Amino acid sequence: MHLVYLYIRKFKALVNVEWTLDMRYQFSYVDRCLTLHGTNKDALPPKFFSVGPGKGVVDCVSAVIGRNGSGKTTLAQFLLAVMEPSGSVGEFVAVFADCQRVDGSVAPFEVYYD
Repeated sequence: MHLVYLYIRKFKALVNVEWTLDMRYQFSYVDRCLTLHGTNKDALPPKFFSVGPGKGVVDCVSAVIGRNGSGKTTLAQFLLAVMEPSGSVGEFVAVFADCQRVDGSVAPFEVYYD
């Protein structure tokens, strides 16, 4: 399971911001409506991030980069606050892909919101 899209309505200085964290999927969140616009399964060539023979393949690389004051630390604080059982962070939408279910099946997407 990995995070592919995140929308934050308001958390500290982050107001109406969204991130696409996996270029294979194109989401948008407008007027409380989440839309999947399409998928691009060929966003990266197969084995693009190959570690080496017999070592495996890295299929997803994520980084948060930006200028000073652009919200990198606030984003990390938001993600930590979401994981707190009693914490409330306001309105957000998070989409995860390839989610393993209890029965062993895999859901293509799961959406979490508050």
